[in-house]
Amino acid sequence: MASKARIAICLLRNDLRLHDNEALSWAFKNADFVVPLYCFDPRHYKGTWHFNLPKTGSHRLKFLLESMVETGVPYVDANMREMAATGFMSNRGRQNVASFLTKDLKLDWRMGAEWFESQLIDHDVTSNYGNWLYSAGIGNDPREDRKFNMVKQGLDYDPDGEYVRLWVPELEKIKDGSVHHVWTLPNSVMGRAEVSLGETYPNPIVIAPEWSRHTNKKSGRNQGPPQKQNKGIDFYFKGSQKH
Repeated sequence: MASKARIAICLLRNDLRLHDNEALSWAFKNADFVVPLYCFDPRHYKGTWHFNLPKTGSHRLKFLLESMVETGVPYVDANMREMAATGFMSNRGRQNVASFLTKDLKLDWRMGAEWFESQLIDHDVTSNYGNWLYSAGIGNDPREDRKFNMVKQGLDYDPDGEYVRLWVPELEKIKDGSVHHVWTLPNSVMGRAEVSLGETYPNPIVIAPEWSRHTNKKSGRNQGPPQKQNKGIDFYFKGSQKH
């Protein structure tokens, strides 16, 4: 008679760190299956500490909540899903996700760095925190207005949408680069692709004004690769005409 599988349920309450979590390490060594379960403990979010400072700031709570759901921005979602499934994200993806979280969602860069630390199999403290500092526009290269354009980045580096369709199968029937801005597609296209925003795929939690500069541009295999002189223009600065 086969022995019963040992299942360990590990509760996470205070943070999302995994590498130095003794209980989780023990579970992985001694159980056949491990179920990590993050609990939102009201005691951590209500009331204040000393000097009337909140126990958990609104930005941290927002980050924890949004880490568990979809953003509705396909290029971001694809990168986050790849990291969740494999523990890896490309350098391009890391830059875009960091920019999205710090500039579009206005979240504290330290929360993003902590999340990456808990997920990446190739995590390096210096590289991870240094890159998040850079993306946030602080540290040795302080440019607070530097940010990536999620739609342009998707069209530049995934022009046919193959990467997005791989990790976001809900959008697999949208067969060209317009998958990077599904919220702009007409109902007829969405209907044929069997995509319903808010039901089969979420609405974007934010739409940056500069994304519209690229949502009406044709993309896809028949259009050829993006021109080199435009592909390198990644950032938007206040008062800049670059796009």
